[in-house]
Amino acid sequence: MDFGLPFDEDVWSATEYSETDYRDPDDFLIIDARGQNASGEHCRVLGHFGETASYRKVQAQDAGLLDKVLDSACVLSR
Repeated sequence: MDFGLPFDEDVWSATEYSETDYRDPDDFLIIDARGQNASGEHCRVLGHFGETASYRKVQAQDAGLLDKVLDSACVLSR
């Protein structure tokens, strides 16, 4: 867990980066930030300030599994 913002290092070192935001049913702003660095390591932050789930510096296969967990637990459960 972190404070809801991607680490600057993850954003600046990303060769691929995307950030999507939307509102949940309670009108909280949710941020879904994803990136991949030149070494092929992935990062993701999903949530809002003070309540997030994230991972950093993981390989593609592990990131895919973690994405399924985050999407199921954090997005589909709402």
